[in-house]
Amino acid sequence: MKVAIVAPEGLPIPPLRGGSVQIYIDSLSHAFQQIGFQDYEIIAPGKKLEGIKLSLDRDAYRKQTLRILQQVQPDWIQIENRPLLIPLIRHKFPNSKILLNLHSTTFLQPRHKSQAEMKDILCNADHVIVNSLYLKETIAKRFELKEKNWQANVIYPGVNLEKFFPRMENDALFSSVSRNPHTLRLLFVGRIIRQKGLHVLLQALHILGSYNLPIQLTVAGRTPPWEKKYGREIEALAENLPVQKLGFVSPSQLPVLYRETDIFVCPSQQDEAFGMVNLEAMSSGLPVIASRIGGIPELVTEETGILIDKPQYPEEFVSAIQLLYNHPRLRQTLSHSARVRAEQFSWIQTATHFYSLYVQSGM
Repeated sequence: MKVAIVAPEGLPIPPLRGGSVQIYIDSLSHAFQQIGFQDYEIIAPGKKLEGIKLSLDRDAYRKQTLRILQQVQPDWIQIENRPLLIPLIRHKFPNSKILLNLHSTTFLQPRHKSQAEMKDILCNADHVIVNSLYLKETIAKRFELKEKNWQANVIYPGVNLEKFFPRMENDALFSSVSRNPHTLRLLFVGRIIRQKGLHVLLQALHILGSYNLPIQLTVAGRTPPWEKKYGREIEALAENLPVQKLGFVSPSQLPVLYRETDIFVCPSQQDEAFGMVNLEAMSSGLPVIASRIGGIPELVTEETGILIDKPQYPEEFVSAIQLLYNHPRLRQTLSHSARVRAEQFSWIQTATHFYSLYVQSGM
């Protein structure tokens, strides 16, 4: 049984330049190796396969992908988060089974296809995997899909538990970091785009400043070109605040960043399908303050952090941060529970679910 995993265009794998889907595919690949499954091929920009150096350009990459699939002739073609590829690949490879692995609703929007056309595309896949129950229910409702119309299952992403681990107070790396032991260190990781809600968190810091609480916020993430105006808004809000802006942080450096922090904050303003950064933070033993929207509550619970019911209001984040600042023992309890919860989401488990699907549905 051969499986070809088709990565999105634009970013390479290994994910040296980041990208949540690229990190996902790379992690899944490592887990496949660990469970002994090797009969798969990742088709991704930047790789050289079957004598072809794959382009970062979308159109060139798609043509090259079709040539490689023609040579490989896989039993399963797993398309990562690009549903519009399904009709083309179904036409070119009618004997291969198609699995669509959806990470979000981004490429299901009306600007890509009409609702009727997108519904047909979803029904044309042999199987659809989504990363949360929320995402499955959202898609089913939007496109009026019944269980008999599409084959959809939830497979939660995993986390590398050996890579993202809690800080020990006697950790030499942690001890070398210059910090005030009374300062509460907050962390935000994500693209600097409006729906991620960094502006709300900065507004909360302005309010907290009037209480003279010793708080430091570290921001890891870059502003994409289409959000330049929002980026300037963030720069203005961050002025005179205790904010360290790191820009893009490579995936290899993120575990250290989590371990240097006390609390992770995810102030998303629009529904997140899952929220990988929350899982990485929890695996690192961080309590999480997160918006109660989308698929986030499927991971973050009130035993592992604080869920914000009205994330558009900075005062909600102020209250949560104050609570955790004033109750260090609560932070410690949440930290322990966060790691225990994260241990339920291993990449080995994710890879095993995918392999079982390939085998059982391929019969």
